[in-house]
Amino acid sequence: MNIGLIAHDAKKTLLQNLCIAYRSVLAKHTLYATGTSGRLVEEATGLNVRKYLAGHVGGVQQMGSQIEQNDLDLVIFLRDPEQPKQHEPDVHRIIRLCDVHSIPLATNLATAEMLIKSLDRGEMTGVKSTGETTNTTEKEQKLPVTEKNGTAPEKTEHILNRLIIGAGVCVAVIAVLIGVKLYRQDRQMDITEPFARSMVLASDPLSAEKRFQAETLSADLCVGETSVPLNDISFSSQVKAGLFDLDHKKVLFAQNMYDQVYPASITKIMTALLAMEYNQPDTQVTITEEDLALEDGSQMSGLAVGDTVTMDQLFHALLIYSANDAAMAIARQVGGSVENFVQMMNDKAASLAMTGTHFANPHGLHDENHYTTAYDVYLMLYAAYQHTEFQNTMSMSSYTLNMTHADGTAGTIYLSSTDKYLTGEKNAPENVTVLGGKTGTTDEAGSCLALVSQNAYGEPFISVILHASTKVELYEDMNTLLSNINS
Repeated sequence: MNIGLIAHDAKKTLLQNLCIAYRSVLAKHTLYATGTSGRLVEEATGLNVRKYLAGHVGGVQQMGSQIEQNDLDLVIFLRDPEQPKQHEPDVHRIIRLCDVHSIPLATNLATAEMLIKSLDRGEMTGVKSTGETTNTTEKEQKLPVTEKNGTAPEKTEHILNRLIIGAGVCVAVIAVLIGVKLYRQDRQMDITEPFARSMVLASDPLSAEKRFQAETLSADLCVGETSVPLNDISFSSQVKAGLFDLDHKKVLFAQNMYDQVYPASITKIMTALLAMEYNQPDTQVTITEEDLALEDGSQMSGLAVGDTVTMDQLFHALLIYSANDAAMAIARQVGGSVENFVQMMNDKAASLAMTGTHFANPHGLHDENHYTTAYDVYLMLYAAYQHTEFQNTMSMSSYTLNMTHADGTAGTIYLSSTDKYLTGEKNAPENVTVLGGKTGTTDEAGSCLALVSQNAYGEPFISVILHASTKVELYEDMNTLLSNINS
């Protein structure tokens, strides 16, 4: 089928993420888009998009002409209803033309997802507005024969069929929702086994070498607006946050979710992901001066030049204690140099469709060119949590690091988790189990935390808080998010 894509400036990131999430569906069809929207979708997904001019210089008119020629089967037009646009009359023309030619049109995220899912189920199989089955790459241009009332009988029948199908889908959805509600009411709240009823994230680890990461994850990604309200939750204006339902693939809450901010040690999720993908746990690493050449006050594990440890030990120090020297040693070992490793980080971010992220180092100490978004943190944490090694390490409250010193003697360092939920300093809301996560703090980034948790029904969630003013605010805000995952 031929699918038209267009988005106002405020909705272009949303369009990107929509196409990332449904890449595997969209890849089976021919995509058309106004110039800027098309370029952004191509960059984020690797999909081939046939591009018009930019919307404000003629692209909207070009799409309208294609609709008039009966050469589009579906249009997704993510509009910004808040700010009027200079080319708004052209926007109205698109909507009118879709109505005239009975072209399915989505102007918001919810409708777009419904249409794409319908497309994936085979409910929109290349049927023209005339009711004829056609090859979408070779559409006929002739008009349908009309009755006295001016309505094509085939078109009328097709519309009635769509209405019947839609009514059936609505009834089915309502039945499912009622069933889920009754099931939950009758179910005992047993949370002794993580992910007991939900999908097991580690069952099929992903490999960037085998397939395009955005496509691999597409069936399980959450998509949402930059701000999604939930139960009157309101954080301080500087906070960037998101709550993601992994089972139902929904963004439950978002505040400034696509705003770019400094991530601090949240960065180490990416460092850990590359360590798992490119090195063996038992690889021996000897600490160098370069690994310890970090700014005063930096979080360090206590390793010294000449100490020998394994990659697994560095991995634990990295994630549990957030050790910056461990991050440097991993980067040097995996990448050959820190510079090469940083390039690997950015390449991996691109493969995960983290469109708002750029890394400048493996540890997260402040750099003007080192930034991310709450949504990209979700993508990164979700990818890392496919690995059993990551899951196990992130759940640990402490770790004993054993090393061999340069003189051959043995040494031991005790490391405690920086996550207050894991150490017991903070309690999660009732019937919520924190499975693990990553903290981060610098003066510029504020206090940051990304978690994987499960509710009373065993359903998994990712929650992200970036740029909180204090750690007290950070955990208060996180508990506010977690208190909503059992509803």
